[in-house]
Amino acid sequence: MPWFKVDDHFWSHPKTADLSDSATALWLRAGSWSAGHLTDGRVPASMRRMFGARRRAADELVAAG
Repeated sequence: MPWFKVDDHFWSHPKTADLSDSATALWLRAGSWSAGHLTDGRVPASMRRMFGARRRAADELVAAG
């Protein structure tokens, strides 16, 4: 079974500290989905709806790098 690891300093990292709760939730859901489906981090855009995320949250993650 694969694991999706989250660093214990995730909450304060410069790339993530200013993320909205929606963007953070999307990152976590997408990361765990990707690990569970062995996609090497690739998540189809169509999954955004399943994760309950808005386009704005996805755009925020892209902008954060």
